Formats: sequence, C-alpha cells, structure tokens
Amino acid sequence: MKIVTEKESKTILVSDSCVAKEYPNGDPDIWGSVIEVRGRYPARGVTVNEECKELVYILDGEGILVVNETAYQFHKGDQIVIDKGEKFYWEGNLVMFMPCTPAWYPAQHKTLEE
Repeated sequence: MKIVTEKESKTILVSDSCVAKEYPNGDPDIWGSVIEVRGRYPARGVTVNEECKELVYILDGEGILVVNETAYQFHKGDQIVIDKGEKFYWEGNLVMFMPCTPAWYPAQHKTLEE
C-alpha cells in the first residue's frame, strides 16, 4: 500500500493549454495524474501512447475527444478508455483524473503532426 499526498505531487506545465498534477508512486504497473485542459491539446496534430492505456474520469467540464479521426463529446462524470496506440487530441475546458497502465512515462508518449 502506498499513499502519495498532494504535497508530494508535482505540477507540470505540459503546454500552454495543458497542466498535469502528477503523483509519483514508484509503481511500474499504474500511474495517476490530474490533468487540466483549457483549449486544445496538443495544439496541433495528435498524441499517442505507445505502451500505456489511459482510463479517464471527467471531474469537471466538457469537450471533444478526437480518437483516430472520430470525434466524441464528453461531459463531467463521463469515463473514457483510450487504448495504447490510439491517436488522439482533446479540445475543451476540463479537469480529469487519468490513471495509466502500465505506468505512464514520457518516452512512450509521442506528439505527431498530421
């Protein structure tokens, strides 16, 4: 069992439109972050996780998630699963809790210009 307190969290400015609050738990199997998006992320193109599957719970707000060129509207309280290898981008004003399995790490996360 492990508790990661808010004091131990790290706020990272991912882009002008995206801020991540990461909770480093040291577990290679799962990772969790609170992500805030204000606008479009990424600003251009799409992003893809080559190794991680993301489970997303929308804590607040709404928007559109475009996955493999198909747009999906979402709202507060919705849950979304993004499989590894799916190309996507977020657009909206939202806050989400996002656990990833296996644990998310930067080298497997790519932004692609399309």
